[in-house]
Amino acid sequence: LHFEVTRERAAAAKVGISQVDWALADTGTLVQDATAIDKRLVSTLPTIHVAVIATSGLLPDMPASLAEVQPQNTGYIAMITGPSRTADIERVLTIGVHGPERLVIVFIDQLGGTN
Repeated sequence: LHFEVTRERAAAAKVGISQVDWALADTGTLVQDATAIDKRLVSTLPTIHVAVIATSGLLPDMPASLAEVQPQNTGYIAMITGPSRTADIERVLTIGVHGPERLVIVFIDQLGGTN
């Protein structure tokens, strides 16, 4: 099953689902090779972002993830740490202004080999 992802469809969607490459245990940051624009659209425009990751992608920290990244093969690395947050000059915190209001992370064990 394949969905054509466009800016309009992603902006109108309530939920965007993407596969991420790594998750960092120390900060909860997700790291994704988001060279393909459809990965960026589904992780930034819908209200809810569901990130799916294999448990084998769990790494201890940023240095470990940087060792995994292949810069010669990667045009855009996205680092996602929770829902979008911003505060104005009066320090009023607002969630979801520049991205999803909610981030759901789903870890999946890959049992029985890779398919």
